[in-house]
Parts: sequence; C-alpha cells; structure tokens
Amino acid sequence: MRNSLLLLGQKDFIVEVGESGREGRTKRTYRGKFEYNGAFYNLSLTDPMARGAFSAKEVGDYRMEDVYICISLTDAFEGDGRCHKLVAAIIKNPPL
Repeated sequence: MRNSLLLLGQKDFIVEVGESGREGRTKRTYRGKFEYNGAFYNLSLTDPMARGAFSAKEVGDYRMEDVYICISLTDAFEGDGRCHKLVAAIIKNPPL
C-alpha cells in the first residue's frame, strides 16, 4: 500500500466523548463521526490536540462545522492482523 493518509473536508463532523471501562475503572474515549461518499464512519480519534480540547467536556456529541480531518490507516495489529482507520488530526481555523 502506497498511501495511508487521506485529507477530507467536512461540513459536518461530530466528536463523540464517551467513557468505557472494566472492573470499576473508566477511561475517556474519543471518536470522530462523519459521512463520506454515502457511507457513515465512526472512527477512533487519536489527535492529541483534539483529545485535550475535549477532555474537560461532558460525555456527549460535539458538532464541528467546516473542518478538515486526516484519516490514517494503521499498520496491521499483531493480535488480529487487521489494519484500522482512525482520525489522526482535526484541522480547524481557528485551531482547537
């Protein structure tokens, strides 16, 4: 594979702040939700700036308009041999 990054302009993008946990421990989760070419995507959000900007917010969905997102394809995971798509960056003016 030669290209593992894709830059997309999004008129309507949602950051989902959630929580997950086991055995009494919870951790924050961050996901990016959007449509592209007629398909809906709900991908893990790994952008450290975006995660920091949303870390103090309540659990819920936060709509962003007119942003660019960088979608990345990971290397294959050892555990399952699969590659995964994720939101590597949110580009906004003004910045997050």
